[in-house]
Amino acid sequence: MEKAVNFLSGTPDDENYLATEFIPRQSSYGQSGLYNSPDSVFCGSETEIAGKVCAYLYESGALTVDKAVLFDFVKKFLENMYARFGNRRASPEDYNETADMIDLFFNKDFEIVNYVSDIHDLVDSGYRYLMRKCLPENEPYIRRLYNFYYKRINLDIASDFHVLEEKHKLAVHYDNIVLRDTLMIGENLSESYSRMLSPLHLIGADS
Repeated sequence: MEKAVNFLSGTPDDENYLATEFIPRQSSYGQSGLYNSPDSVFCGSETEIAGKVCAYLYESGALTVDKAVLFDFVKKFLENMYARFGNRRASPEDYNETADMIDLFFNKDFEIVNYVSDIHDLVDSGYRYLMRKCLPENEPYIRRLYNFYYKRINLDIASDFHVLEEKHKLAVHYDNIVLRDTLMIGENLSESYSRMLSPLHLIGADS
């Protein structure tokens, strides 16, 4: 109290001190284990980073690929990067083998279009992390792999959009069938209702 009074009155006070305590905000995710910044993911061992990658993507509710598959890929990918580009001069074969790892992962059956922004943020941070970890003479390979990732994921995005477009067209077609049968109620009500109800399973109304 005396410190506050002296401050307000303009009296110098070098004797009284206010006790302070750091209280983290809930939005910092410090207690929940969430990672609200992609850059915070890339520290620790390969196993720790793989776990934090899964936490970042899964706890955002964005990912559909199996968590064990993602964890295994990230861990092996980092081990591969350290071995090929971290402590020795890399070769074109090292680049090709690593690009094949990326390509093989994106060949798995899962949609990425709904969480591509989260993946981009994570990959951008991972790129900066690997540029610091790898030998300077290997930086051109890291940049090529970074560019390869963007080309490869763009193919998946285009494919996902095509699949979603086809699903939408099919859903509209089924809706039209149900609407048509609803409007075509004739004198035989039993037959009309049977015809009207039979296609409902097409729009997910099975029960």
